[in-house]
Amino acid sequence: MECLLDGEKCVCEIIDKLKKYEQAHISKSLIKLKEAGILKDRKNGLNVYYSLSMECIKNFIECLNLNL
Repeated sequence: MECLLDGEKCVCEIIDKLKKYEQAHISKSLIKLKEAGILKDRKNGLNVYYSLSMECIKNFIECLNLNL
């Protein structure tokens, strides 16, 4: 989710940032976060773009990062 703090990303961009994880694992995690209402997606042709669903989620993640 942290890689989405600065805005919407294509799945390929997310996979590129999280190189140490397998693509299948990332895709399953994105789907679960979407089902939980944390992420939203947008399809454009063959690409799927994910973003945080609410501003308060972004604020929460940023707050966690400050306190770590």
